[in-house]
Formats: sequence, C-alpha cells, structure tokens
Amino acid sequence: MKKFAIISLAALLVVAFTLPAAAFENIFGGYWRTRAYTQQNYLGSEDPDTGNEGNMSLVDTRTRL
Repeated sequence: MKKFAIISLAALLVVAFTLPAAAFENIFGGYWRTRAYTQQNYLGSEDPDTGNEGNMSLVDTRTRL
C-alpha cells in the first residue's frame, strides 16, 4: 500500500508541475529591420593618390521588442 501511495504522489507531482507549462502562452511581438546599401564612386571622382575612391557600403539594423 505504501508503494502505491508513493507512485501516486509522484504521478500527481509530475502532472502538477507540467500542466502550468502547457497552459503558459507567450506571443512574441516586435520590430526588426535590417537594411544594407552600397554607393559606388560617392565623391564623383577617383583620387588614386589618397586611395579614397569614394565607395561606401553600410548595414543598419534596428530591433525593438
């Protein structure tokens, strides 16, 4: 009889701890924007002396929860 009571208590505890996890619902909402852009010859002329051809590549990311 004692063995049956321990098994029943263990089963009851397993059910008691797993039911709240099944009932919990979370909806993720937010905003995520990633943009990338490239500009070739941004300055309008190439200057071989300085090594600055005026090329630009950027990536911008914004996240809001």
